[in-house]
Amino acid sequence: MALINCPECNAQISDQAENCPKCGYPMISQSTTKSEMNTCPECNAQVSIEAESCPKCGFPLNEPFNIEKKGEHSTNERKEDKSSSKTFPQEYGKITLYYKDRDHIHMASTGFSWSLFLFSGIFGIPCFIKKLYGYGFGFLIINILSIVNYMTNDSLVNFTNVTITLLFWIGSLVVSFILSVFMGINGNKLSIQSYLNEGYSFAYPNDPYVRTIKMELGIQ
Repeated sequence: MALINCPECNAQISDQAENCPKCGYPMISQSTTKSEMNTCPECNAQVSIEAESCPKCGFPLNEPFNIEKKGEHSTNERKEDKSSSKTFPQEYGKITLYYKDRDHIHMASTGFSWSLFLFSGIFGIPCFIKKLYGYGFGFLIINILSIVNYMTNDSLVNFTNVTITLLFWIGSLVVSFILSVFMGINGNKLSIQSYLNEGYSFAYPNDPYVRTIKMELGIQ
């Protein structure tokens, strides 16, 4: 009997040992031929064809159903690990939102929105783009009422009609300006809240800037 080194942990063990007593690595004795060995499908270790389980990892070798099931489970685990380690794009001044079911990414702007401030008064188009449908319809109604008022009071001879038209226009402009300022300041945060309500989530919820936004939105 002689001592040999374990190929796994380099410990000195007997050349007659079936397994390394230190790490459990299966040892192939000189009397064992390759035709009498199997390869473990889990850890690729060489084991005897008579072994019921792998001495290294414990994988069952004599149950084909379990082997198939184990392989399927390992594949699912790898898929889950791959999805959990998914990386998302990041842009300065924006927050990454992710819809898992659709596998869709949306880059949400933060801070003051110049597009909402300058163009919301044009039929509320920027509001609809940012999923702020309620505010978009509000601007749309103001525009429609202004057009209808102009078309029904087209006679400039009647002083009363002219006065009513001017007062309505001035009132519409004031209301539209106040709403535009509000949308410029709060529009992006309201848009983020709208996407979250739709099913999106923060791709990086532990980011310090994202935490600040969550606090402003009242999200725990």
